[in-house]
Amino acid sequence: MQTLASFPLPGSLEIWLSVYGFVLPIVLYAVWLALAFWDLGHRGAGRGSVLAWGTGMVLVPFAGAFVYHAFGPSRVARQVKLVMLVGGPLLYVIAVLAGRSFGGAT
Repeated sequence: MQTLASFPLPGSLEIWLSVYGFVLPIVLYAVWLALAFWDLGHRGAGRGSVLAWGTGMVLVPFAGAFVYHAFGPSRVARQVKLVMLVGGPLLYVIAVLAGRSFGGAT
């Protein structure tokens, strides 16, 4: 019979990467959505356009905000869009892969 003491405990690096891998998608979505809503409010578009984009971003969480910034009428600077839409997900993939390799997952 195995006791609880026989299971190895994760190190601080594994814990940090696990928490980071869990929280990062939520943070990415919050930043994408907040910036999109800010941009919609300052764009001066018609009420119907704002309502359509806002509804789409809320109903289709990640894809809606991503499409707004990538292909929609967003006036956010190109460098900010690139860092946000490519750098954020890339950082998430790196954190997950590092967590898998350091955590001993197969």
